[in-house]
Amino acid sequence: MKTAHTLNPSQHQAVTEIEGPVLVVAGPGTGKTQVLTKRIAEILKQTQIGPENILALTFTESGVVAMRDRLRDQIGQTAYYVDICTFHSFCNDIIKKWPEKFAFAKELESATDVEKAQIMKSIIDDLNLKKLKPFGDKYKYLKPALGTISSLKRENVSVEKLNELIAAEEIQIKNETKINPRTGKPRVKDIKKMEGVEKQKELALVYENYQKKMIEKGRYDYEDMIMFVVDKLKNDDFLKAYYQEKYQYFLLDEYQDTNSAQNEVVTLLGEFFDSPNIFAVGDDDQAIYRFQGASLENILEFTGKYPNAQKIVLTENYRSDQKILDAARALIVNNKQRLETRIPDIIKILKGQKNEQDNGVMLCELDDGNEEAYFIAKKIFEMRESGADLSEIAVFYRRNRDVTELIRFFEKLGIKYEITGGGNLLDDIQIQKIISLLKVINNPRDDIEFFRMLNLDFLDIEREDIFKLTSLAHKKKKRYAEIVRDVALLKESNLKNIVKISNLSVLLDQWTGYNSNLIFAEFFEKVINESGFMEYLLKREDVRELNRIKTFFNQIKEFNRGDHHLRLKSFLEILDLMEEYSIQMEEGHISTGDSSVKLMTAHKAKGLEFDHVFIFKSISSAWEKYRGGRNDIKLPANIFAMQDLDESLEEEDERRLFYVALTRAKKQAYITYAKKYEKGSGKMREESPSVFVAEISDKSLKFDTQKYKEEVSERLKLYLAPPAPESYSEGLQSYLKELLKDYVLSVTALNNYLNCPRKFLYQNILKVPRVKVKYMSFGTAVHFALQEFFEAFKREKTAPSLDFLLSAFEAGLKKEVLEPSDYEESLEKGKKMLTEYLQYHKNNLKIPLFNEYNFISHKIIFDGIPLTGKADRIDMIDEKLSTVNVVDYKTGAAKTENQIRGLTEDATSDNYRQLVFYKLLAELDRWFKWKVVSCELDFVGEPNRKFQTSIMQADIDGLKQEIKTAYQAMQDLKFDKIVKGKICSKCEFYNVCWRTRSQ
Repeated sequence: MKTAHTLNPSQHQAVTEIEGPVLVVAGPGTGKTQVLTKRIAEILKQTQIGPENILALTFTESGVVAMRDRLRDQIGQTAYYVDICTFHSFCNDIIKKWPEKFAFAKELESATDVEKAQIMKSIIDDLNLKKLKPFGDKYKYLKPALGTISSLKRENVSVEKLNELIAAEEIQIKNETKINPRTGKPRVKDIKKMEGVEKQKELALVYENYQKKMIEKGRYDYEDMIMFVVDKLKNDDFLKAYYQEKYQYFLLDEYQDTNSAQNEVVTLLGEFFDSPNIFAVGDDDQAIYRFQGASLENILEFTGKYPNAQKIVLTENYRSDQKILDAARALIVNNKQRLETRIPDIIKILKGQKNEQDNGVMLCELDDGNEEAYFIAKKIFEMRESGADLSEIAVFYRRNRDVTELIRFFEKLGIKYEITGGGNLLDDIQIQKIISLLKVINNPRDDIEFFRMLNLDFLDIEREDIFKLTSLAHKKKKRYAEIVRDVALLKESNLKNIVKISNLSVLLDQWTGYNSNLIFAEFFEKVINESGFMEYLLKREDVRELNRIKTFFNQIKEFNRGDHHLRLKSFLEILDLMEEYSIQMEEGHISTGDSSVKLMTAHKAKGLEFDHVFIFKSISSAWEKYRGGRNDIKLPANIFAMQDLDESLEEEDERRLFYVALTRAKKQAYITYAKKYEKGSGKMREESPSVFVAEISDKSLKFDTQKYKEEVSERLKLYLAPPAPESYSEGLQSYLKELLKDYVLSVTALNNYLNCPRKFLYQNILKVPRVKVKYMSFGTAVHFALQEFFEAFKREKTAPSLDFLLSAFEAGLKKEVLEPSDYEESLEKGKKMLTEYLQYHKNNLKIPLFNEYNFISHKIIFDGIPLTGKADRIDMIDEKLSTVNVVDYKTGAAKTENQIRGLTEDATSDNYRQLVFYKLLAELDRWFKWKVVSCELDFVGEPNRKFQTSIMQADIDGLKQEIKTAYQAMQDLKFDKIVKGKICSKCEFYNVCWRTRSQ
């Protein structure tokens, strides 16, 4: 950046012409902060006003700090008397200064994201909505509704104004609606527009009720504060006159991103003068926080409101190499909505004042996402080894979840990093551990959670003891909570450390008492200390982990302040709500003082600069086709005065964001992308580079990544090597081998092993007690109903009635342990499903040969391996030929043949392997005299989509090999976890499997 003493001609003009409205269009790196602060100094120099008569408003707190620091360097301590603040803090100061004028607001407290979600949930429950409460997913629009209401408030759109806009749009749509001559009905696009209007009407109703509920609960949200001030300034002449007299000069930073409500505050304060001294600095190409599609609204409104305003364009860039600026220009000119195309005398071609020797923008193509993450980490490792300052390196990405794989390589290569903006505390492994313990204290009867807790490393319970307790619980048909309290039973089980487990039982009872008698924050403090968690954390000497638990505890105290009667159960419900609606508990910022790479989303990059920038995962689905930040509730197109909302401009929003990310680079920008990425199932999906990559390709160089592609062994070693090799003590080996002795293999167990040996160990060998989830209980009841139906059919030789089938289902469902609401929902769903099933099959029903045929009693052996299984139904095809069809019921969604065979990205071949397994069992069963010529998956919920196939010998041979290989691996105690991205994170044993243990 240039020195504070020198200004180019455009900057000089912006600084010295202090009277009247001025619009400065300041491209990236053109010195806008210097211009703002020098202008303040110039105002104080040229006029007789005091610093307190100047109001400078910016977008973020970091912007406030940067401006004040720069101003202090120029004018000394006088800088502290200039009002430099965010719009939010400015409005907050007004409310605090005039409590008698904002008496209602004084009684309100700021609502947390959790409270907003709770309020919205209750509104959806109470209102009779059709569009915003779809059947089967009634909270689908909870988050979109909250987001849209926040956007409306930012644009100063009240409930009344929204209703007016909706009514106007409805009239316009009706006037423009045309009849399709072929159908005699309105065109499809017109029908969709009217459906959109109906959704908007429901939104207005939700908005109205949301505001009422917030007041009832004594809450307001961030956007309300500015609306309170706008409303008061409009209706209180004295208050408005006070601030009009106080402030003679206004400076607005990041003007392109200020919203309508914020703009209204400045307009009201400046309207006393025909030509107010409002100095607005912005760049439409960097509008990344405005309402979607409204990038030009502020600047066009400014020029319309003040037609005689001076327009100054800053184009001399003091940050980036010209090669980077040329690439950025090639990108952004593809946007149609730009000032350059709307105001002819504005030309924004940036001219770099630096001439770096680096290569500018490098396009880096890799084969897959893992290779891409490795490339970035290895390249930064090499930069560090060559003397680069890590704090001058940043990696930008579109979505928070994109960075997970990259962090893994950073940690393996010892690269220090800092996630700017903070990660989600609830994703942190140490926080998850303490939450697991809290869940057991709250409900010790939850055996899955109890098993997770036993495996927590800070409790230091021997793994052999955990396995023995698990088997004991299964054999005795008791819960863990009962087992650990039964000292006599523990002594019989030959545990290595009975005292530790008995002490844990005592502590659990003690903590339950604390929960009833202490305030929640005190209860939590006692648990983390008495459990050994804090001692364990302190020994690790990881300041980031300590900062996270401190932030988590502070958040607990905040929750406790909001609810003095907070208890563990309600706290865990809050965490569940946060997870369900992706509400983050943001980690508090901590600076370790070390040089570290900065990792952040592209939105967080605004206002920053680095020598070297990496834009990670520059693919179409992560950028221009990314739907994550877009809303499902479309607002009236006439919501703005200067611009209509246009869905076709969504790509332009993303292009501006990419432009901001690219122009953070001073010396070099690496834009990386891969040809394919792993999906949640572990399979790879082909991806296309973002269109933005193609747009800058002529101004970029292709980086040769071949060297990094060839480092396959090093990459895989870094990525796949576990923190410590999996090993078992001699005692544990003996114990597991005893459990596996003569193990009888089912296809379910085989599928579990092939999908993840570790899960198989927990679920099939140790038999960790599990409570049936709702969908499993539903499936069991449907199977029971069909079994009863066909048993009666076989017995009576006449097909039973629909009432019989539905009664059997209801009887089966009553046997399941379900919450009342889950029972009612399952009952309604099951009756509908079975009614449609019987209706579809009523003309082709036939008496089955076997119903629930169980192979287990027939002692089936293959190559020394005991096998078992149970077929839901076996139907005769041809009595003379003794041919049969094996049927397996499925109550989940129907699958395509490719999904069943495991040929699609998200699918496994579990279902197809199941059918092959039935065929093999029938062939090996000495008592089974029939020939299986086909096998069938009968999708009960979609009876017209059953899958029937003949099993080939090649399938049988392949299955035999899988059985032999898997069974031998089981006997060899090979129970390593298989890493499958999202599938792992959703597994009930995730927190056990990925824990850190020293033993």
